Amino acid sequence: MTTRPIRTYAISVDGREPGLYCARSTSKARYSAWIDFHEAWQDATFLEFLRRAKVSVVPNSCGSGDRIVVLGRAATRVHYQGIGQTYARPPQPYQNVRFVYDGEDQIRVAHWSDVSEAAPC
Repeated sequence: MTTRPIRTYAISVDGREPGLYCARSTSKARYSAWIDFHEAWQDATFLEFLRRAKVSVVPNSCGSGDRIVVLGRAATRVHYQGIGQTYARPPQPYQNVRFVYDGEDQIRVAHWSDVSEAAPC
């Protein structure tokens, strides 16, 4: 079974500045955006969010999609700047690396000291 590549999706709600989400599918990116959006507007329903949200695929940012090794396991580096940073939370510093292990969809966080570049194929 082939793993789908990581893509970056820009998701905006009501024309506001979009949040960027890395995921293997549009629906997974949309769900992550819903989680962030719901922190700010807890009265909104998921259906309302779907009606108000606009999703588009954007080029991966610098470094996103790069092959890396985290604690000895192969992974893909991802970018994250979710709607939550736009609406609910202040921006988080990029002192850590966000990544997805091969065969998984969960975005994880590791310290730079735990990360090395993947060996060339």
